[in-house]
Amino acid sequence: MTFEVKLDEINQLIHARFNADSTIEDWKNALEIVMKLYGETNIYHVLVDVRKQTDLAGTFDLFEFASNLPHSMVFAVLCDLQLDEHRFIETVATNRGITVKDFDSEQDAIDWLNKLPDKK
Repeated sequence: MTFEVKLDEINQLIHARFNADSTIEDWKNALEIVMKLYGETNIYHVLVDVRKQTDLAGTFDLFEFASNLPHSMVFAVLCDLQLDEHRFIETVATNRGITVKDFDSEQDAIDWLNKLPDKK
């Protein structure tokens, strides 16, 4: 499997983790699972880990994916902060009013998610 999505009940978040062979199609499939878990649990904090992924999609695909992230959720993304492709996704999503922030530390990402005000 090129990705894993699971519920982290301790931290009250959904965790999506991608491996070196993951693709943009895997991201789309994972997002469907994330949305399903959100519907079942009402947990809208998502921790996404793409640090192991080696091949990112083209600019248009990244733009389209980032533009279509749901506004009802917030995303902390663990990534290589030096890669422009990762920063591009954060910029596109943020410019569309979607709450996304990149991190290189898992604990910092979890802390940020936990400090966000409740959407209710």
